[in-house]
This record gives sequence, C-alpha cells and structure tokens, in this order.
Amino acid sequence: MLGKISLLMVATLLSGCDLGTSYTGTYVGGDDTGIMKLNLVEADDNRINATMSVSQLDYDAGKLTAKTVGLTGIRDGDAISLLASNGSGGSMTLIGDKGKLVWQVPNTGQSIEFVETDQAGYQKRLIQLSNQLNANDVGLLPDDL
Repeated sequence: MLGKISLLMVATLLSGCDLGTSYTGTYVGGDDTGIMKLNLVEADDNRINATMSVSQLDYDAGKLTAKTVGLTGIRDGDAISLLASNGSGGSMTLIGDKGKLVWQVPNTGQSIEFVETDQAGYQKRLIQLSNQLNANDVGLLPDDL
C-alpha cells in the first residue's frame, strides 16, 4: 500500500515538471522587412548556446543583407535568457511554449514570435522576403518601404 502511495506521489510531482522538453532547434521570426533565425542548443545543465542571424531587405543595393551574432545563456523553466557573446551587451529573454518562443523587445514593447522550423522552412521564408525586391522593381510595392 505504501509503495502505491509513494509511486502515485512521485508520478504527481513529475507530471508538473517538464523534464522532456528541450528548446534545442531552429526558430524563425520576423515580418515583411526582415527575418530572424535563432539556432538554440541546450545542454543538460540548462545552459544555452545560440546564434541569431538577421536578414533584412536592402532596397538600395537590391539584395538581402545578413548579420549573425553568437549568444550564450541559460534556461530557467520556460524562460531563456541570452546575452550576446561579442561583448556588445545585447541581451534578450524569450518565453517558450510548444514549438515557439516569444521575445518581448524591451525598447519597443513589440512582441516577436519565433516558430520552430527546419532549414527548408527557413529557406522558404528567405525566398518570400527576397521576392519583395523583385516586386518593388515592377511597381508592386509602394516606393516608401
């Protein structure tokens, strides 16, 4: 009897823990002017190594420009805190939930959602973004973008 109660208590306690969830993966977010790709690798001790690549439209040059920065950080439950490893002091906190991460941008209050994807999904987003350059050339987009 005591064994069954102990087993039930352990099962109840563990059901509240998210032991199997890992945020390791590739996440993509952004809008019509740029795309952010976040690659996360989570270690067993909740430390995070990441890279953030930002691709933006450069209408003057007629191409996409990209910048990449390394990030390190730690996970505490569903919150991931990252700090730029290039010494710039840049940081971000993301909140995770079932295949997505949400970043509340501190300066603007804007909320950016990163959705887990694979390389093919990221490439598709890049193609859609770069197609806007061609659309602008034929007058499909307003000139004030």
